[in-house]
Amino acid sequence: MKTLLSILALSVATQTNAQQCNTSTAYAVGLHGGAYTNGENISVQQMTYIRELAAQIGRRLRNGASAVDAVELAVGAMEESGLYNAGRASITNQEGYVENDASIMDGSNLNAGAVGSLIETRSPVHAARLVMDQSRHAMVVGDRGEKYVRELGAEKAPKGWFLKAGSEEDEHGTVGAVALDRCGNLAAATSTGGYDAKVPGRLGDVPVIGAGTYADNDGAAVSATGHGEFFIRHAAAHTTSLLVEGGLSPLDAATTVLEDMVSGRDGLGSMIVLDAEGNFAAPHSTRGVIHAFASDDRQAYSQKTSGAPVGGSAQ
Repeated sequence: MKTLLSILALSVATQTNAQQCNTSTAYAVGLHGGAYTNGENISVQQMTYIRELAAQIGRRLRNGASAVDAVELAVGAMEESGLYNAGRASITNQEGYVENDASIMDGSNLNAGAVGSLIETRSPVHAARLVMDQSRHAMVVGDRGEKYVRELGAEKAPKGWFLKAGSEEDEHGTVGAVALDRCGNLAAATSTGGYDAKVPGRLGDVPVIGAGTYADNDGAAVSATGHGEFFIRHAAAHTTSLLVEGGLSPLDAATTVLEDMVSGRDGLGSMIVLDAEGNFAAPHSTRGVIHAFASDDRQAYSQKTSGAPVGGSAQ
């Protein structure tokens, strides 16, 4: 897709130089485009875009890109695409304006950055990366936080940048990425506009490290989507990583957490999970989910799932 290729070319210019540490031939990237109330609302365009993006990111990982650069690039491209509830196409809050949240984490050193309630930043995930790399903080929020990330170099969105929310039939979802690079490092990133007509100032799981995003080389890289309050209460992403570190597969670990969230609580959602061996899973408890995957031994694919039971694919 011409638009995708141009976005990638533009984004790469802002990335750090690709790593030269190619001690392993293994690499992998998993992406999600959010949890949906109805899987039939996921469009062909959303499916095609996320598959081609996974293929592009996979090639960059093959050529030596770091996991943390890969997840920022992937999430940034989805923010720019206007196809998902993140960045340009974020859903508006109760008062009719966009508030964006994002986070990123480096599994090699547990460094993390997060931003919340940004109203005029073009790429929230890049703002989160700046917080991680150029400050001593892990999270900044609100108008003061937005002023701070602007001082760090985050670009202000141009006038008319944000698109108006569509109908339910044109449903959008949160976006996220997990990656394993050829140095054996993991990373994760997530970005969202939150849920429709949320109270201004509300923060969900996405900017909360350990809830919506987590990465640890000893465990797993995790990006979540769904009912954020429940992911916060269950420290879902961190708990999933700990279960992988304790010996569970990514699928079993994430399914365990999702089942606990659902049990009598209606905490619906999905996670993408990737471990240091390249094992990937995308279980869900919501009625619709979209994800994509590519690796050194698996050609890029995208998949949408409909239905309510906890479960999902594993690679």
